[in-house]
Amino acid sequence: MITWATRINDLQALGMTYAEIAEAAGMAPSSVGDLATGRSKSPRGDSAILLHQLHATRMKATSDSPPPARRTSAAQGKAAETTGVSVL
Repeated sequence: MITWATRINDLQALGMTYAEIAEAAGMAPSSVGDLATGRSKSPRGDSAILLHQLHATRMKATSDSPPPARRTSAAQGKAAETTGVSVL
């Protein structure tokens, strides 16, 4: 089961601050902090719906993004040039 604290931590991992999360969910930043630390167990009314939607939207956007390109070191690139074999 995903908790409100988990949702907030996920959004923070995506670079959002308590203030940004609070604004999007229609609540005070201190309330977001209370949820994140477990001091409060759930947001009230529309804030719960907005916070859930924000989390779902941001997490979907993240999963829809292509994975970052793999970088190879200079040594791996040199080995591929020399032997014709790519080392990944």
